[in-house]
Amino acid sequence: MDLQDYPLLVVAAGISIVGLIFWYVASEIDRRKRNVGTIAIGIVVALCIAAIYPASEKLKGGIDLIGGSSFTVEIEEGKDREGDPIPVTPEAVQQAIATLSDRLSGSGLTDNLMQPLGENRIIIEMPGLGDERRAEIRDIIERTARLELKEVHPRSSEIIREIEAGSRLAPPGYKLYQLPILDEEGKKKVGEQPILLNSRNIVGGDSVQTARATGRLGEIAVLLTTEGGDRVRNSTGKMTLGRDRMAVVLDDEALIAPTVQAVLSRDFVINGLDGKEEVRRIVFALNNPLKNPLSILSERNVTARYGKEVVRQGITAAVTGLALTLLFILIYYRFAGFVALAGSRLAVGSSKMTMTGSLKNARAKPINCFCPADNPLVPVAGI
Repeated sequence: MDLQDYPLLVVAAGISIVGLIFWYVASEIDRRKRNVGTIAIGIVVALCIAAIYPASEKLKGGIDLIGGSSFTVEIEEGKDREGDPIPVTPEAVQQAIATLSDRLSGSGLTDNLMQPLGENRIIIEMPGLGDERRAEIRDIIERTARLELKEVHPRSSEIIREIEAGSRLAPPGYKLYQLPILDEEGKKKVGEQPILLNSRNIVGGDSVQTARATGRLGEIAVLLTTEGGDRVRNSTGKMTLGRDRMAVVLDDEALIAPTVQAVLSRDFVINGLDGKEEVRRIVFALNNPLKNPLSILSERNVTARYGKEVVRQGITAAVTGLALTLLFILIYYRFAGFVALAGSRLAVGSSKMTMTGSLKNARAKPINCFCPADNPLVPVAGI
């Protein structure tokens, strides 16, 4: 049971506990106080049990207890829209940690620990991560998600044929990319073809406001910021509609290069991606872009061999300490200690208990604690 799925139940339980506390304070009858206090404590205990049940899913150990994977990541210098370097600053390190945390959480990996190492490195520890997901995590970490819209050269095909023939070089300000060729259904990549794109971007990844999956296979809907929309509108307004093309480039890989049929604005669609899993990863990456690219310096598998030994030693120490405490109570307080231990066993789950006993040569009456026979002024620890 996940309490997050039942917020009204949690609110009702909280209101009930507050009401019972007021009732407990206002009541003057001991028996009623005991009953009210027991009910309030029972509600608290029930909420605690519900919060950790099932314990195997809710209470997860760290990487030293259950093993997992550890990555050492280096933050590299990035480039802005004009091509100028973006240095690695303490703010860039914190931004990288926050971005990676959002990306990994979106992939279901919420139990991870990240901390900076030096000036430009991060240590990422993921308990319970096996070899089967390591390649996926590596892709999530290293994917910069730098989205760019670039203008395709009007004579791209002609110039590429001349470049391949060796009769000319690429024009200044343009760069060759490989555009994937999809099958007739537009789902699978069957080849590549070169395409000549402008080195300057129409918009960059910092202009992406939101990205979401459309529900169609391999398709993402992107919404740009107002400034990014204005830049796209100005660029497409100068193009020859029905002839000129604009390419979508993600992390230096050309995805599509459709013909511009109308003056575009803030929103557009990216298609031709490889399945739902790639769509999910790219959506999370676009919504959490990195200004500085990351590279994995090292990765290692952490075993739980030492963690199991620590758990075993901790349980042994706890049981031994409890046994010695109980033995001390029995020896020091004798019969009163035995009664206290028996009463505490019957009242498991209650944080307070009023016990009724009898003193030597006296009638039975309710008391709040037991006193040693040799010193009636010294109370025994109550529960």
